[in-house]
Amino acid sequence: MFRRLNYSKDLWLLAGATFCLMFGFGIQMAIFTNFLVQRIGIKPHEMGWLESIREVPGFLTAFINGAVGWMPEPYLGGISLLVMAFGMGSYFMVSSIPGLVGVSFLWSVGFHTWSPLSASMILGLTRQEEAGKRLGEMGSIGALAGLSAMGLVYLISSRIDFRIMFLLAGACIAVSGLLVLQVRKDIGHPQRPRFLFRRRYGLYYLLTFLEGCRRQIFGTFAIFALVRVYHTQVTTVALLMIVNSLINLMMAPVVGRWIDRVGERVALTVNYIVVFFIFLGYATIHQAHVLYALYIADSFFFLLSMSVSIYLKKICAPEDMTPTLAMGTTWNHVAAVAVPVTGGYLWDYYGYEVAFYGGMLVVLISLVSAQLLRSAKPVSLEADALAAED
Repeated sequence: MFRRLNYSKDLWLLAGATFCLMFGFGIQMAIFTNFLVQRIGIKPHEMGWLESIREVPGFLTAFINGAVGWMPEPYLGGISLLVMAFGMGSYFMVSSIPGLVGVSFLWSVGFHTWSPLSASMILGLTRQEEAGKRLGEMGSIGALAGLSAMGLVYLISSRIDFRIMFLLAGACIAVSGLLVLQVRKDIGHPQRPRFLFRRRYGLYYLLTFLEGCRRQIFGTFAIFALVRVYHTQVTTVALLMIVNSLINLMMAPVVGRWIDRVGERVALTVNYIVVFFIFLGYATIHQAHVLYALYIADSFFFLLSMSVSIYLKKICAPEDMTPTLAMGTTWNHVAAVAVPVTGGYLWDYYGYEVAFYGGMLVVLISLVSAQLLRSAKPVSLEADALAAED
């Protein structure tokens, strides 16, 4: 599949960085919940506080990117990934809740600064008609990396301590930062606004906010419920993530091309209808194997959320792309700061199911909001011209 990719040198560097980042992140995702429960002994309300504090840098993304907006995007991106790598590796030393919160906050600063830069650089090197295809290809590269990482965890978790695996994760992410630093520095728009909030992007902000609610509810409590309530072992969690990565590896480019063909509104409508029933299943079904299947289904349909970035590509001026993606990340994380801590306390009082009932409401609002999407033409052909010259 990857031999047919017609990439410039800079896209190959970004592809390599994506692979190394997601390999390290894949290790962390596969072991983190079990580390929290089995080594730290975390409780639901503490889990909520951890996730909420960890997401504060996401809420501040627009302001962080605005403060350092004078930096070339690859330079800022490389530094961000190195910060993330240091934080990830520092789990090696953690043995208490305060230390856990501090280290999680540190790597989160790097990750959330990098996220909008990644999408901006990829879209900036991509023709308009190939936006979904390129995002899907990068998604497949990330899925391949995650698959490899989770396969490694599955094989070695019984013989190597969690803390050593966190060091390996940090080293892989450090390599991704070094690769991004090699990307030519004139990518992006040096004269881009440092802080941007425009009414014309209001629907994008709304959709990213709602996506943040959905992602945090499921991302925080789905695996946590499997581990804490159903006593799922780290090898089973890794196996679930391996299956997710295989599906994403094969399907992300297909989904991206399908979005290009049918449009963002249709794709998001399908997404939200299916996800509503996934949340309903998590709230009402108490059989672990069924919940495993729902977890895998949610991962697949999450691919359709790339429609929101594709929609922005169509309506956004090229120089607005990075600050608007950053502002979108901030709106996404308004929910991310509030949802986990609220859900953690509700879990303590009413059980984990209540979080997923709340998720059903969020998905219904998302479904209505998606109907406001209309076909849009690019406001500028500058990005396409630059991509064509590569």
